[in-house]
Amino acid sequence: MTPFFSAVLALSLHEAGYMAEIIRGGLNAVNKGQNEAAACLGMRPSLIFRRVVMPQAMRLIIPPTGNQTINLLKMTSLVSTIAVGDLLYSAQAIRQWLKILWTSAKILDVQTAALAGSHDERCRTGGLGIGPDHLGT
Repeated sequence: MTPFFSAVLALSLHEAGYMAEIIRGGLNAVNKGQNEAAACLGMRPSLIFRRVVMPQAMRLIIPPTGNQTINLLKMTSLVSTIAVGDLLYSAQAIRQWLKILWTSAKILDVQTAALAGSHDERCRTGGLGIGPDHLGT
C-alpha cells in the first residue's frame, strides 16, 4: 500500500463519519409535520423527500459541509508531516512487545507441559504415587 493511498483512505474514512453525521442531523432537523402535510396533499414518499424534506435539510447541511471541507484541507497538511522515523519507531516498539509476549507464551507452555506430565503420572498411579503392583492385592 503506497503512502498516498494510505493517506487518502485514512482521510476518507475520517471525513465520512463526520459527513454522515452532518447529513443525518440535517434530515432529522426537518419537522415531521412537513412530511405529514405533504402526505395529506397526496404526494408520494419519494416526491416528499425530493420537494419538501431535502430543500429544508440542505439549508442546514451546507454550512457544516463547508467547514468540513476546510478541515479536510487542513488535515492533508498533517498527513504530509508524518515522518518515516515515527512509523519505524512504532514498528520497533510493536516488535519488542511481540518478543516479550512470545517469551511469556513459551514459559507458560513449558510450565503447562510440566504440570500435565506430573498430572499424567498421578493418574497412572491412582493418585497415590505408587504403581498398580504395590496396591496390596
